[in-house]
Amino acid sequence: MTPNLFNLHEILINVPYEQIVIMCNSETYGGGGIFNFYLTSYVNPKNGFVLIHEFGHSFAGLGDEYSENDNDVEGATQKIEPWQKNVTSLKDFSKKWKDMMEPSTPIPTPITKEFENKVGVFEGAAYVNKGLYRPYQDCLMRSDKPFCPVCTKEINKMLDFYTE
Repeated sequence: MTPNLFNLHEILINVPYEQIVIMCNSETYGGGGIFNFYLTSYVNPKNGFVLIHEFGHSFAGLGDEYSENDNDVEGATQKIEPWQKNVTSLKDFSKKWKDMMEPSTPIPTPITKEFENKVGVFEGAAYVNKGLYRPYQDCLMRSDKPFCPVCTKEINKMLDFYTE
């Protein structure tokens, strides 16, 4: 393996590929995915959800839906709309997943049992607790649950792009 990604592409120049998947021979939890470039994941029998989570980044350009403790949005992040289709600042929400919500769902959507399996606008995404929102209470881009309807739609768009 090489730390130089240009060398990696040189190695693969004669191999047709759409995605580069790098499996790390390590039991240290983690991975990473860069849209339209590559993904990495550690080797462990329980890493399946990590590999697929990172595939969500690299293949469909999905953003992380988890937040980190005591990390709130400040400054520019609140003023722009993130490019990832599953994260919003509500600055230009009409272009996100608004059309997939029931009209009666409040914006922002409270994190309660009532909205547990519904598309909404739940606060806490892209590593911050406040100011950025995700479409579902729990999804593979946040934890080990299956992809939500919004993420599934974006993955299907990319599959259609490559297969039509």
